[in-house]
Amino acid sequence: RSRGLITVDEPDIVGYLRAMTRPDDDSALEFALVVRPEHRDGEVPRRLLDAAIDYARSVDVHSVSLWVFGADVDSDALAAAVGLTAERELWQMRVPLPLAGAPKWPDGISLRAFVPGDDNDAWLVVNNAAFVLRKNRRH
Repeated sequence: RSRGLITVDEPDIVGYLRAMTRPDDDSALEFALVVRPEHRDGEVPRRLLDAAIDYARSVDVHSVSLWVFGADVDSDALAAAVGLTAERELWQMRVPLPLAGAPKWPDGISLRAFVPGDDNDAWLVVNNAAFVLRKNRRH
């Protein structure tokens, strides 16, 4: 299940919200919201979020999640205004390349490329262990 919602300031689309069924739970929706910068301080974000929550109610889901990239006090206030609470934060970590030196691996640790078909089961074990507390990210 998926639905796209738009806000128009003729002749331009100024906001878009995508409501998608979560891959691991068809009774939950994830929202992704984008709004043109010059419309972020107005009513566009709230109108889109209100419409998405109305849609969620109409399809009888038990929960919704809003993914916010670059969250700030304004996005937190918007989410709180419609009853959403922060569950976790997503950090984007960066480093300039090239690195200053070669990595130093502990004894017994080696590095090689992932081999599809050969490494799938081992990857799944490591992934599940890394996200054991994140029920919605386990495979």
